[in-house]
Amino acid sequence: MAKDSIYDKDAADYAVNFIECLSHTKGKWSGKPFELIDWQEQIIRDLFGTLKPDGYREFNTAYIEIPKKMGKSELAAAVALLLTCGEGDVVTVQNGDTLQMVADVQPEEASNKAVTWSVEAVTGTATIDSNGLLTATKIGTVIVKAFAQDGTLVQGVKEITITDSQSDLDQAAAEAVEALITALPAAETVTLTDKAAIEAARAAYDALTENQQLLVENVAVLEAAEAELAVLEAIEAIEKN
Repeated sequence: MAKDSIYDKDAADYAVNFIECLSHTKGKWSGKPFELIDWQEQIIRDLFGTLKPDGYREFNTAYIEIPKKMGKSELAAAVALLLTCGEGDVVTVQNGDTLQMVADVQPEEASNKAVTWSVEAVTGTATIDSNGLLTATKIGTVIVKAFAQDGTLVQGVKEITITDSQSDLDQAAAEAVEALITALPAAETVTLTDKAAIEAARAAYDALTENQQLLVENVAVLEAAEAELAVLEAIEAIEKN
């Protein structure tokens, strides 16, 4: 590892989780999950978890010697899928929403283009029906898989990121402003030294969207503090004159 490189556990975990969402396609393990054994997992973690300061992987080429009959072809295929499908553009869907998945079955003239859909939880959760309609149920990431039904066991995989719904984001923004207002003193105890905090709370409230402002339940407290501050500033101005 280069001196300025770092080990990113999240990046390594994602690579491992992606591969372990795959399934073997032939032999006695056909259809069973691809479970990395210790030395395989260490290779994946070293390659995909070691990042340069710019966030890119340090290792783009690796020379690895593996004895015969030790699963080198399967591991290489899993890495190829990760590089081809797992590191592409990430598709996002808001929590609670649905997303229609589509499988591009090749060749174009294939007689059986039917696929079986499944979804694997990574840090989020979702469900998917037989037609490929994904329903997001928990924030995080999931991996969607489509298996060809033509007997080849060919599969396609795609990472889906589930984000906060807009209502969740609105509520979080409103609660952040409510916290600023709650920290203000009661109107009857406001002093001129509270001006900065009152103005900061007002600026935060004004920055919200109209829908977010409707969710702020203690705006009256802010208005009362502002009114008292205005009185104090008026008195101060008179005294100075």
